[in-house]
Amino acid sequence: MRSSKKNRRKTVGPRRLGMEVARISGSGSIAITAPETLHQFHFFYSGIEDNSGIHGVGFIINQRTRNALLEWEPVSCRLARIRLKGNPANVSIISTYAPTRDATETTKDDLYGELQQLSSSIAARGYLIVAGDFNA
Repeated sequence: MRSSKKNRRKTVGPRRLGMEVARISGSGSIAITAPETLHQFHFFYSGIEDNSGIHGVGFIINQRTRNALLEWEPVSCRLARIRLKGNPANVSIISTYAPTRDATETTKDDLYGELQQLSSSIAARGYLIVAGDFNA
């Protein structure tokens, strides 16, 4: 049975893109205009402070999603969170970049401890999405 046009979802492009590697130092945001379409996007990033370009996470969101942004939290060079206004509940999205197998157990434990703490701090009434590179 075919669905009617009324019930079909129209896809016009990405609504949100989580990035698990962003090679920019520090944390912040940058407005980006796509050259061919002139659509406005916003890049929120969290990286290491030493300009080495290793580690980093972020989000690229369009203007519509930017209008729903309630909070941006750059936690570390491996974790960041955005919170979006949603209906019936708000949505928190965590972007993560886990250490590789070669990393020390302490480094791995620290990341997963931070991730657990961040996840636990999110209101129970909202939705939680964890996205990223877990280097499994």
